[in-house]
Amino acid sequence: MNKLIFLSLSLLVSSNVFAANILRFNIYKSPIGIKWNNPKKLSRMTAINTLLAGKHEFGHTLGHLSISTKCDSGIEFHTGMERTDLTESKDLVFNKGSGLGTLVHNFKGNLEDEKKVKASVAYSLDKRRGRDINFIEFIISDKACARAYEYFNAFKESKTWLNYGMTNNPRACEGSGCTAFGKSFLEIIGFNDDELLSQWRGEVNLPREILGAHSTKLYKDSHDEANELLDTGYYVKIAKLANPLSKRIKWHSSNEKAKAVTIMYYSPDDMHKWIKKEYKKKNSKYQTRKFRKKGRAKVVTIDIRDLATPTEPFFTEDCSQVENVNVEKFTKD
Repeated sequence: MNKLIFLSLSLLVSSNVFAANILRFNIYKSPIGIKWNNPKKLSRMTAINTLLAGKHEFGHTLGHLSISTKCDSGIEFHTGMERTDLTESKDLVFNKGSGLGTLVHNFKGNLEDEKKVKASVAYSLDKRRGRDINFIEFIISDKACARAYEYFNAFKESKTWLNYGMTNNPRACEGSGCTAFGKSFLEIIGFNDDELLSQWRGEVNLPREILGAHSTKLYKDSHDEANELLDTGYYVKIAKLANPLSKRIKWHSSNEKAKAVTIMYYSPDDMHKWIKKEYKKKNSKYQTRKFRKKGRAKVVTIDIRDLATPTEPFFTEDCSQVENVNVEKFTKD
């Protein structure tokens, strides 16, 4: 009898120890990887990834990040940002001369639902047909988990999710790309470890001459017609970016920013590589990090329960007043 009581108490204690509020990033790498070394390499690898991603049920050209959250309170939600029309970028590049204007273009967006997020994770964990997926889990406090859920609902109600783009800022009511959406959850729960975030972040100065027609106008309704494109004065032929024998193109240096548009991005591929690297090292310097495998995927768990939960508003702007993504607009000199 005493042994039975002891076992029951042990199980109760164990369940309390391992019960936790979890905010998880499901991170998918692109089919062959993405290199940001220069515009031409980025363009060629994106083209190849586009072809290969189309062969998968849940393919993503530049990789992908979705979010799965479970709170001790019983709250659970799964979400992510995606484009509604995967052919739009192809039309911009091949028919509209947009070139790398696609990097600042505002696409029609959509929120992934729970069914799709779960199905994509299950598909990618299936070794018979899956894609390469890894996970970052954040153990968070009760307050942080509740705030994450409140933010998710506020974002849904704002309808800014009708907009998708690499430069869109979700907290500025501009919609979002998939990784910026994930980062916004970290912001609203108070996680701002730049030593870590900088390993997932990149920045390039995009030369004007390869930035063709694009739109930064925001969609307000799912029935809105496609936005009119801004004519930058540059029509970028696909051969200029895709042909390995054509003239070499570089990102502009910091001294040439006047001739460029600066783009900061968070890369699913870089996040995926970071997980693999951290899992391999299992650095004991970070006592708040744990490592395990989930099927064939690697998981890095970061305990941030002790962080103070912010209370500032979710959005920095009045969403009803924001009309465009805040990207520098220009025409040819």
